Amino acid sequence: MSKSTKNPDSLSEAIEKLESIGQSATQDIKERFGSDYDKVKDVLTLLAPYLDEIKDSAGHKATEAKNKVEDQIRDNPWVIIGVAGLVGVLVGWFLGGGRKK
Repeated sequence: MSKSTKNPDSLSEAIEKLESIGQSATQDIKERFGSDYDKVKDVLTLLAPYLDEIKDSAGHKATEAKNKVEDQIRDNPWVIIGVAGLVGVLVGWFLGGGRKK
């Protein structure tokens, strides 16, 4: 039998064997995915300005939507209170429906 298939005789030998297997597996993963990782990294570097632009645009649109909702609440507070009450009643009805005997 070769040493790699033999059961370890001591704890230190088992640890060494596990470290060896772990290092070879790590090296294998680096070899297989190293070039792909570099390609993905390059693509993300190229896309960074576009992603920043999308992030800024989404932030601006979210701020606009928030301002619109605040304006509607300020203009018609009773409608919002009614909608919130209706949602509360529906949630209570769904959650409390199983408690009836």
